[in-house]
Amino acid sequence: MKVLFVHDHRFACIDNDYYSPGGLPKTVWSRYLNCFEEVIVLGRTLREYNKEKLTISSREKVTFELLDYLETPTNTYRYKYRLKQDIKKIIVEHKINAVIARLPSDLGYAVIDVCKEIVLPYAIEVVACTYDAIANYQFTPWYNYRNLATKILAPFAYRKMQNYVKSANHVIYVTKSFLQNRYPASCSAIVSYASNVELPNFEEDVLNKHISLLEEEQKELRFGMIGNVDVLYKGYDITLEALALIRDEIPHFKLYLVGAGKGDTVKNIAEKLGLTDNIVFVGKLQSGSQVFHFLDKLDLYLHPSRQEGLPRSLVEAMGRGCPCLGSKTAGIPELLPVEFLHDTGDYKKLSKQILNLINSKEKQINAARVNFKKAKEYNITILAERRNAFLNSFYKSVIETSR
Repeated sequence: MKVLFVHDHRFACIDNDYYSPGGLPKTVWSRYLNCFEEVIVLGRTLREYNKEKLTISSREKVTFELLDYLETPTNTYRYKYRLKQDIKKIIVEHKINAVIARLPSDLGYAVIDVCKEIVLPYAIEVVACTYDAIANYQFTPWYNYRNLATKILAPFAYRKMQNYVKSANHVIYVTKSFLQNRYPASCSAIVSYASNVELPNFEEDVLNKHISLLEEEQKELRFGMIGNVDVLYKGYDITLEALALIRDEIPHFKLYLVGAGKGDTVKNIAEKLGLTDNIVFVGKLQSGSQVFHFLDKLDLYLHPSRQEGLPRSLVEAMGRGCPCLGSKTAGIPELLPVEFLHDTGDYKKLSKQILNLINSKEKQINAARVNFKKAKEYNITILAERRNAFLNSFYKSVIETSR
């Protein structure tokens, strides 16, 4: 049995091996290979990259099919007929038995349309809110016509994704409730949830070491954020506005930004606020040990995002014993206690929360303990069991359909 995994994710092909910017490493395919004999991955081509910053995605029994003509969302419509034919060709050539479409994604929608036409079983993974993603895509003045046109599309994309999820027989979500409420499945569908974030079983020693760090009297506070620094909906402007309000009330600090991108807009905002010397662009780190080592040195992790599914970086920070503050966006309230949440975009509330934590070692340590305990819910073993049960159910339905 062969399954086609579909998402707009971009992969780089280097010397016949395929690499991911980080979201889909080779380990992720194990969850599908536990049920299916082979996985064919349909994605897009990554043209610009630094190999040292990429993660290997290739492995045995996984084949990649990349499309290089879908550089922009408008190309999905421009090449609609060609895309449909290419999808059908891939399904026939690889003798695909079933499809798993990760939404939101233009490729996912296109493949589901083909599945409906040729009556091919499919399941949907709901990993983010398309409305939030589009509505918060750009933060240019409202009169910028491109920005305005993009925002007008948000409610239409929202309804589109609702319809696709509603029509599926198998749906799995990365949140416990947020995405389920926004994009409900039909009453007859097989539904489950399992975060894409999978943490190793961190020992108590990880927490104890971080608490020791928090207890130290440091000359410089270390704040951190993780995400592409050109993706402005991650809330870099909110963090900078918050820090600008309280810079005279806290010890000297540095904000360390980990992630790909040039960060030109972030640099401009920092310059206007007089925070240029307080920002360090770390660049992209390899998932796993490099990211964990970075998190282990932080006094506070900040996640004021405007758009999310269930943020991996936040769960990882919690799993390393970091005190964390976040917005009330998407699945974030499923992770953090209410006293560590602020309304999306409320930098004034965030600034007060930062002060409240920084001024109390006891509160920092308590937050570290609570976060570490919560992160254990995202242990790879626990999530794997739940996801395997869903995929096994889907696999059995594919078998029944093929008889």
